[in-house]
Amino acid sequence: MKKKNLFKTILTVVFAAIFLYSSYEIVIWIKDNNSSKKEYEYVTKDTKINIIKDDDNIKVVNNNPDYYTLYKDVELIDVDFNNLLKTNSETKGWLKVNNTNINYPFVKHKDNDYYLNHTFNKKKNGGGWIFLDYRNNANFEDFNTIIYGHGRQNKTMFGSLGYVLKKGYIDKKENQFIMLSTLDKNLTYQIFSAYKVPNTSDYIKTSFNSDKEKEKFIKMIKNRNSISIDVDVTKDDKILTLSTCYNNDIKIVVHAKLVKYMER
Repeated sequence: MKKKNLFKTILTVVFAAIFLYSSYEIVIWIKDNNSSKKEYEYVTKDTKINIIKDDDNIKVVNNNPDYYTLYKDVELIDVDFNNLLKTNSETKGWLKVNNTNINYPFVKHKDNDYYLNHTFNKKKNGGGWIFLDYRNNANFEDFNTIIYGHGRQNKTMFGSLGYVLKKGYIDKKENQFIMLSTLDKNLTYQIFSAYKVPNTSDYIKTSFNSDKEKEKFIKMIKNRNSISIDVDVTKDDKILTLSTCYNNDIKIVVHAKLVKYMER
């Protein structure tokens, strides 16, 4: 009887500890969400974002004449970074994914860890921020440029990136394009592959030693594509990769190629 009562006492203590820990985690999660929301509103309230539909300085990739027909109506964004840079000197650009909640300034640190748990204002926060891979050049001239963000359940940061995978999303032409504005240029990319994949780092690659290696990479990420779009991609293209966690074991990844840009 004593052993039975002891066992019940131990179980009670264990469950109480689990409950208290879970409650603490929920409180922290809510606090981080509220803090991130307020900071986003503060950071972006005075940021001027202009939509550019036509400009003599707009260029299409590789001067391909077909691109003028394919992408002439595709928009670019132009962002005033003055206030953002005053708040955070590590600001590198702005990212917008149509019909998702992704409409954020992004940053770059000396590693890929800092902004996993720090906000744009560099405050500790489990929601983190949107950030550029530290190995990438911020001029977006690399073959594969990677931007990360947490997949928050309240759909902040990259929590809405999974919308790209929903049926019918990519069928709308405006949803096929991702827009960036950086400190020296504005760029628009066309999505060509999106998928869920078990945890792997094979798509998080920034250095390529040969054209064959680039072609192998393109084949790999296109073969994983799970959305209804077919876009040609070659070794001469510039790829943008967006990466987030779906859960502890699976990532959501979106790849797009540069189609249109203009110097600022």
